[in-house]
Order: sequence, then structure tokens, then C-alpha cells
Amino acid sequence: MKNRLLYFILFINFGSIAYSQSLKEKIIFSNYDVPKRLNKLDKGSFDRALFTRQFQDNATLNHFSLPAQKLNEFRYQFKSIDVDQESGIPTQFEGIGHWISRSAEVNNEASCQMLKEYLGLTHIEYLGFNVLNSEKDELNIQHVSLVQTAYGIPIHGAEYRMHFYPDQRVFGHGRAFNLAPGNRNPALSEDDAVEIMNQYFIKNEIHQVNSKAISNVLKGGILKKEMCYKFNAKTAKWALCYFINVIPNPSQHWDLYIDAMTGEVIESYSKICNVMSDACGDLAKCVSPMGAEVANATDLSNTTRTINTWKEGNTYYMIDGSRAMFKLSASSMPDDPNGGIMTVNGQNRSPSSSSFVLSHISSSNNTWSDKTAVSAHFNAGKAYEYFLNTHSRNSINGSGGTILSIINVADDNGKSMDNAFWNGEAMFYGNGAQAFTPLAKALDVGGHEMSHGVIQNTANLMYQGESGALNESFADIFGAMIDRDDWKMGEDVVVKSFFPSGALRDLSNPNNGGTSINQPYWQPKHVNEKYKGTQDNGGVHINSGIPNFAFYLFVQELRKNNRSEEDAKKIAEKVFFHTLKNYLTRSSQFVDLRIGVEKCATDLFGNVPDVLASVKTAFDQVGIPGTPNGGGGTQPKKDLSINPGKEFLVCTDANKDGVYLYDFVNTPTQISSTSIISKPSVTDDGSEIYFVAKTNKLHMLTFNKSTGKYVESILDNTAVYRNAIISKDGTLLAALLTKEENIIHVYDFLSDEWKDFTLYNPTSTSSTTSDVRYADFMDFDHSGQNIIYDAFNVIKRANGNDYEYWDIGSINVFNLPLDKFGTGQVDKLFTDLPENTSIGNPVYSKNSLDVIAFDYVESDLFSSTYALLGANIEKGDVDAIAEDRSQLAYPSFSVKDNQVAFDSEDNQGDQSINTKGLAASKIVSSGSEKILLTGAKWGTWFANGKRNLIRTADIKSLNEMSIYPNPFDHEFTLGINSTKAQWIHVNILSQMGQLIDSKKIQLKEGLNEERLDLSRCIQGIYHLQIVNAEGSVSAKLLKQ
Repeated sequence: MKNRLLYFILFINFGSIAYSQSLKEKIIFSNYDVPKRLNKLDKGSFDRALFTRQFQDNATLNHFSLPAQKLNEFRYQFKSIDVDQESGIPTQFEGIGHWISRSAEVNNEASCQMLKEYLGLTHIEYLGFNVLNSEKDELNIQHVSLVQTAYGIPIHGAEYRMHFYPDQRVFGHGRAFNLAPGNRNPALSEDDAVEIMNQYFIKNEIHQVNSKAISNVLKGGILKKEMCYKFNAKTAKWALCYFINVIPNPSQHWDLYIDAMTGEVIESYSKICNVMSDACGDLAKCVSPMGAEVANATDLSNTTRTINTWKEGNTYYMIDGSRAMFKLSASSMPDDPNGGIMTVNGQNRSPSSSSFVLSHISSSNNTWSDKTAVSAHFNAGKAYEYFLNTHSRNSINGSGGTILSIINVADDNGKSMDNAFWNGEAMFYGNGAQAFTPLAKALDVGGHEMSHGVIQNTANLMYQGESGALNESFADIFGAMIDRDDWKMGEDVVVKSFFPSGALRDLSNPNNGGTSINQPYWQPKHVNEKYKGTQDNGGVHINSGIPNFAFYLFVQELRKNNRSEEDAKKIAEKVFFHTLKNYLTRSSQFVDLRIGVEKCATDLFGNVPDVLASVKTAFDQVGIPGTPNGGGGTQPKKDLSINPGKEFLVCTDANKDGVYLYDFVNTPTQISSTSIISKPSVTDDGSEIYFVAKTNKLHMLTFNKSTGKYVESILDNTAVYRNAIISKDGTLLAALLTKEENIIHVYDFLSDEWKDFTLYNPTSTSSTTSDVRYADFMDFDHSGQNIIYDAFNVIKRANGNDYEYWDIGSINVFNLPLDKFGTGQVDKLFTDLPENTSIGNPVYSKNSLDVIAFDYVESDLFSSTYALLGANIEKGDVDAIAEDRSQLAYPSFSVKDNQVAFDSEDNQGDQSINTKGLAASKIVSSGSEKILLTGAKWGTWFANGKRNLIRTADIKSLNEMSIYPNPFDHEFTLGINSTKAQWIHVNILSQMGQLIDSKKIQLKEGLNEERLDLSRCIQGIYHLQIVNAEGSVSAKLLKQ
């Protein structure tokens, strides 16, 4: 849209300014003395006794609402790829950001504001976003990490990532919530929360120690504490909490959420990253620096390794100061190297013990007999080299931080620890017991544990559930890439009596020789095997087998295109690391991994087509789904059969003098000379046309089959009307009066009754507002149960600058199964409109129950821009049919829904009705605009055939059911569109439910037609019932 860039700039700089919307001119109401009771309406030849409404057993009430962000998709030219099923908020979108500079970085404030608006959250003032991090990668893509906030307080579990490409493409993904937190002022202080944490650790026998007393380089204590909102699974509500990230002792690392109102610890979990789940002296005085040294020493595998050491005075220490990250001037050697790789001795004590102290591993002559120390030191160096050389990452924390390894670590009981772990700050190696030999021997184990540090400093994946399984999986993947001679983990240290396959885990075969979760070495390799319990933090070590296998399969797919496995690994590891660093968030799930990997495959290897294809194949094979197709090309599912009659267009002229009928061949024929003030409304078969005359009287045109002409009559001579529409079956009429009121009046021709329905604006709290002043344009849905309408709204403001706008709603006016007026429930097309935006003139498509078209206007300080939009309510898609227009469209779909007619201009700028072709989705155009009728406006497309206007919905395998004719004399044709070959029972029931006749019919896949003879039945009302294995559906029959 031409004004989108201008609008965005104005929005950022003048966000508090609002403009009254000019979708339509305000209506001047001249008659305030309308009668309290409207006249009964008489169609004349209408025979109520011979008419019955069609219905379906599961006919629903109004369900008509899209999130505001769907309209923003059009405004920003973004498209939702996937949405949260509960909230309707996008979890993934992409598009073009025309306002984005190709050279400068996107402003953080602009990112937050744009995201909030696009997600449809602008109406909730207390919700917002904060930027956590923003950086550009080697491809010049700007990656922005955001957290959602409520009242400025972070919402844990609500993170979003946005990616701004140099060519102005934008990709966003994550999770946001439309939450209403109950509290924002804590009842407890931060100190209270810390004391609750202390008591929690005492109760659970978790010892707290001062890490500084152990080592200057070993961090501990409370690392982070903040106020946040956290979802409490027990109460199913959002709670105001204190979040505390704490290392109480070197063997423990915890996240705790403490309810700031009650003091309850609502969630806690260990962040210790073990290699396997369920594993059950002062430092030397500082002297003057000397320098880095090199030594050759034998490790646990009896291999001679070259290691880097440090000489301080006359003593050599197992400290690597040779790397570029080492900063001697900022170091206090040997106790506190800055940017060094340091290996120290845990002296066979438990880190959870108050007696745990670290000692240097030293030598007087640079010879090293401690094989465990050599292995651990070598592992750390190899991990550092891998991330630096392969991913350009400077140390574990990405900024040259010291890498600390601790060997000879004991279990809590003082015995040899049968595990290895990363505690968030350092690598801890046990010497094994029953399941393992000394774990420092395994390069992949060391690589795995140190990779946890990289994960912690990038996506910081929560160590719980699927997020935790991704955490473990990335550690396995990078561990396997550091020690890349096979796909196994821990094969050098496992005891085969515990691990019969000879490996702790196997990325190439996660089942690893096992058959079920009861075997600790077994992992699922497909989502259908996924562990869903609570053990192991929700299966972090178990379910990691699924993404592990996806990575392995990715490599194998790449190999199929004449690559070696090594070359395939080089591609795959880059894609996965780029995903971890730039596309995942703390709470990412398996599906988010696939989203990120697919995107990174395109980012990094877009010119190598088989890379993305390999990703998709791999993830498909493990059952991690891709995102559904959005928007513009899929045929809507809820379609009626096309009206089989001849096509016509009814309209008026540019001055609204008279009503004309056009058959798309001959010159339009005038069928009424009456000047009109409402767009003609037509029944589905074209037999009746309704409009309001300039005199404010209600007129109708009835088709006379004998003469083949329309006959005009005045349905109500009282001059109180300004608009009227007829339901598709001709049984209901809705009217608006000349009095300013927020009411739609509905007349039932079968019961001869009027019913008034009050319009209102629903809110998210189930309350209503009285902003609606009056409605203008209306259209019945196919069943006649709901009316879609536009309405003029005024929001009063204390400063006197009232805000005026038009929006679209839907109101339930009739209940077919109960054969009575509806509830009056109102839903809005969009839950909230962006300021300076109005929409109106909605109309349903002819055949798709969930597709509509409507007018859109966006205003700024200088002008207004119009567009004709389409929407699929079922799928939540919004798109443009015609943009950059200068007037309202008042659209009408063609009989086949393959075109739309609308008010426009001809080549001389004069009023005309034009058309545009439609794509399969029916909400986006598929061709150029063409002039249909010059000098015409307010066109309504119809056909004069008969069809069934109700489709079945509760039997999924029956897409459509039609009955024709109905009413009938002796027999009727039952049409059924079946998705599969199947048997059905067709029952004919009396009005009292007695079985009159029954027939078993075999359906083929596709369209089926069956003629049913009821000549032996007397005249009256019957019910047709179709029954199959899924359920039943019914329709009403009338035998004349």
C-alpha cells in the first residue's frame, strides 16, 4: 500500500494522535418518530404452509472473530505461518518491511511497537515487549530477541525472535499471550523471597556454600533474581513471582519461582546438565607471571597429547594461557586467569559439601602423570577450538570467558561420582563407579558438557520438557561433532553390563539396542515414542533422542547428493548452531527447532536447494511437524454447491435512480424506476429483490414465472426505513430505520413477528460497551442465522477529542434447530482495530461459508487510502483483493466465487462496476481489474437456480449434503459428497420421530446422487436422517 511507510513513521512518532475515520459520511437522521411497533409484512403469494426451513443437527451460533493482527498482516504485508490455537496470536510470521532501512539497524523501540501492533495487542496498554538482545550475524541479518511484559514485568515463557534481512524481509517467531494478570504489587519483598528460597533448600537438604571460599573463578550464590509473571499449572492462572537463578553449591544449580503473593514455590527445577539422568586446601599464593608453556603427556586412553600449561615462578600449572582470548593484564595468576583454560582438582570431595575446596594441578618440571587431568585439559582445549574454528565463537560464553574443568569430583555420599555435569559455570568430572569409568576419558562427554555452557549463553533453553530435551540434544550434537569419528556418545567410558550397546546414547539409533523406556540407554527416535511423564525434568535426557535423530537423518539426506559424511556434517552443524544462536528462545519446543533449522538452511545455503529439502525430510521422518500452509492458495473447505441457474447482476445507476438487471450479454434492463437509498438485496434463487426507496419505504421485486418479469410492490408504505436485506432462503428480513439507534430489526415471514436486536461491542472480560451508534450495511449468512454488518462507533474521551470509527460485527438473529429467533450474541470481525483504521460493507461469498469481502480505509494526517480485502474466518487469513483505491467497493462475489464485482471507476474516471478474478482462496485477486458496467453502482451478483443452503458438519467424511427439490411432490434427489467409499443408512422419520422408511446406500468417494421416492407418504413435514460410523446428520423435508 502506498501509505504504509508513511503510516508507520507517523505511528512511531505520533502514536498518541488519533483521527476520526471517514469510511462513510455520517448519516443524517431525519425521522425521530418511528413507530414503536413495525407493521407486519405481507409478501402476497408467499405460502407459509408449503415452506420449511432447512437445518442441521449441529447448527452453531455465532463464531465470528479474528485477532487484530490479521488485519495488520495486510497493513504490514506480513503473513502468519502458524498461530496459537487458543489465543489466535501468531507463533510464526514473515513478510516485507518496506519501512526498514537496508543499511541501518532496526530501532529497538520500533521492533517492540511493531511486534505489539502486528500481534494485535495494541488495545491492551499494560502489555508490551522489551528487547533482550540485538545483533547482526555474518550474513548481515539482524536478530532481535524480545520478551513480553505486563506492566513492565517480564512474562516468563513469552519470548519472541525477530529477524530483519538486508533485503527488507522480516521473519518472526515465538510465543506471546493475551493475559490479564491479577496482581502487579507483590505482597512479599525480595528479601522475603530469598528467605523462602533458603528454607526450601533446608527442607530439601540442599547445602549452600560460599563459592568464593572454594575458588575465585568458580561462581556461585544467586546469579539472577527478578520479578516476573509465571503460569501456575496448579491454578491454571498467571502468578506474580520472584524468579531466582541460584547455585547453592557447585553441584547444584536451580531455577525457582516463588509466588510473590503467597510465598509458595510454584515451580523449581535443577539446571545441572548431567551426561546421564538419575546419577544418583588453599590455592597457591600469587607470584609474578612468567608465560605459556607446551607439554606432551599421556591421557586416560594412553594417547600422548600436546597440552598447553602455564609457568609461574618455578611451578607449572594446568592452565592454558596460549589462546587469543587470554588477557594476562586482567589476570591474577595462577588463581584467576582471565580468558584461560584451567583444570583443577576437586580432591575426591562432593561439591555439595562444605569441605569442598579446589587445588591446583601442578608440576615442577612440566611433566604430567595425572592422566585424568591431561584428558580433561585436552577436552577443554578441543571444545574451545571447535567452537572458535567452526562457529567463530570465542569461548563458551562467546566473549573469551575462562573455561574451568574440575576433576576427581565425588558424589554426595563421598564415593566416586558416576557422572559428569555442567553446573552453569564449570565442568565437573566424576571418576565413574558402576556405569562408567573415569568420564574425563571421553572427549564427546567433555564436549557435551561444555556445549551446555554454549547453549546457556545463547538460547538459554529451559532445562525442562521439550526445551530441556533440545538443550540435551544440542549438547549431544556438538559433543558428537567435537568427537566426530562416530555417532555414539560415551562409548569410551561406559560399562557394557550397564550399556549393552557399548554407548551411552547413539544419535544414529536412539533406541540404542533397547526396546522401552525402562532401559536407561533407550531413547525415542520418533514423536510417537515420546516420553510424556514428569521424571528427568520431563524427559530431557530421554526425548533428546528425537531431535538427535533428526540431525543424524539430516546428515544422511545430505549425503545422498554425492557428499561425504564429513562434508554433510559441516553443513548440518553450521545450520544447527546458527539456529541455536539466532532462532531459538528459552521456551522453544521441537516445532520451533524445525522452524529455525528450515529458516537457517535457507539463510546459509539458499543457493543449495537440497539442504532445505534434506531438513524437511529429516524432520518429517521423526514426526516433528512443519508449519501449516497459510493464506492465499488453498480452496476453502466449507463450500456449498454452486447455484446451477443463469447468472445475473442487479444494480442501480450512478445517481441511484432505478434498479437494473444485467445478464452479462445484453444491455441492462430497468426493472424499477424507483430511486433507492440501499443496495438491492436478493434471495439466493433471485426470485425476490428488496430495497429501500428514497421515500424511506420498503420495496420488493418479485419474479413472475409466467411473464418472466419482475413485479414491483411496496412491502411497507411506512416511511421509516433506510436499509433492508433478505435472507438467502427468503424467510427473514433485516431492516434499519431512519432513527439513530444501535438496533437491527428482524422480521420472520413464517411467524409474522418482528424482533429487535441491540448492537454492542463485546470485550475480553465478557462485558460490553455502548460505543455503537448505528449500523449501515448488512448481509445474511447462508443459513440465515447470523447477520454480518458494519457499524459506526464513537469512543468518548475526557479531553473532548472523541474517536470515531467503523468496524464489522456479526450478530446471531435466528436459531434454525429451535426454529426461533437467536440470542443476539455479537462477535467482532477483529478483536481490536488499529487506530486510524476503519472497515465496512461486508459481504459473504456465494459458496464458502467462512469467506467474506469488505472495505478497508487507513488514514493519516494527510489522506485516506482505501482497499478491498478478503478474509477467511475459519483459517484466520486476510489478504488484499484490490489496493490503492479511491472509493468504497460495496463488493459482491460472483456465483462461482471466481470473481468479485465492486464499485469503481472507468477509464474516464466515471462511476462504474468493475470486476477482478479471484484465486482459489477467494480472498486474493488473480488478475487485473476489468470494467463490467459503466455508470452503475451497488451491484449484486446472483443466479436463478435452486440449491441447498445448509451443509453437514458433524460427519467429517461427508463434506456436503443437498436435497432438491424441497418442498417436493413425490420424490427428491439426495446429493452427498463423501471423502471416502462407505456405507450409510438413510432414514425417513415422521415429525414425531417415528421411522417411516430406511435404505442402506453404498457411497463412492466423491459426489453421489440418490433419488428417494416418498409418493406413498401423505403431505407434511418429515426428517431425513443420515447415519454412518461417525454419527448422524438430519435435515427437514416438506412433502406437498
